[in-house]
Amino acid sequence: MENGEWRIYPIKQPKVALMVEPPFSTYTCGQLYFLFDQVTELPVERIRTSILKQIAIPKFGQRYGSADLKDYDVLILPGGGQHLQKLFGKTGTTALKTWVNNDGVLVASGYSAQDNLDRLAGNVFAGVQPIGKGKVVFLLDNTQYRMFWRGPSRMMQNAVMLLKGM
Repeated sequence: MENGEWRIYPIKQPKVALMVEPPFSTYTCGQLYFLFDQVTELPVERIRTSILKQIAIPKFGQRYGSADLKDYDVLILPGGGQHLQKLFGKTGTTALKTWVNNDGVLVASGYSAQDNLDRLAGNVFAGVQPIGKGKVVFLLDNTQYRMFWRGPSRMMQNAVMLLKGM
């Protein structure tokens, strides 16, 4: 509220890509897809990692054909972002960083090394790191584990649906 007046800004529905297949957690992929498809009813395009390996970033392989990374606002890496250099290669990693820098939102950190978990214990569960015009969202654990807890799912939903517009 500013000067006693509410300021309401519309947020555009983001176009979301979800990486599926190893090295990303297939269980987490399914849980996240269920969250967005059935609970939130937000369209999420599943991008197969095996096809991604066959083509260069910024092109992502879809189930049929390919899609340009630039067509997406948000990219979800289920279960974390480990081994990105190996998966994307040097050129692809650079393109991914450029995409984030140019207003992309990358949602990852479902995996953290034990040293980092020990250092962060009791302090941080999630965080947002601005990079240029974009953001990287770190979630240190699976917010959707067996869809048992409903509260943590809000963090994932907010990361995907709200951060692009903020």
